[in-house]
Amino acid sequence: KGEIVFCRHDPKNYTAKEPPEGEGILCRVTAVIGEGKQRRYEVQDADTSANPPPPQRASVSQLIQVPETNKGLAELSKGRHVLAQYPETTTFYKAEVVEGFKPESGKELVKVLFEDDDSAKEVERRFVLTEK
Repeated sequence: KGEIVFCRHDPKNYTAKEPPEGEGILCRVTAVIGEGKQRRYEVQDADTSANPPPPQRASVSQLIQVPETNKGLAELSKGRHVLAQYPETTTFYKAEVVEGFKPESGKELVKVLFEDDDSAKEVERRFVLTEK
């Protein structure tokens, strides 16, 4: 409870006419429900500035934990396909690493090119996720 996670959109919750934007959103776990294989997580959009949508339930397969800091995160090589949080939103999109990330460099930003975008953007390393 309280962890920050990436939550992949559940296709069962959307219609083909109104697909969700991006691959998923940045969320906070608000409750853990059940045990074992029946365990589900209640998650809430991490954006608290507006009226966030109601909490939703997610299985562990929909979630990727977002590290608290950039410390100790793995190297990312140029050309790697990732999921990255679009700047100033809580939405994650598919992207490609344009400029490799080396932990020892001291930089905390990764330059990525989002699908359907013309120019690369810098994203904090902890919000650049590799697929499970």
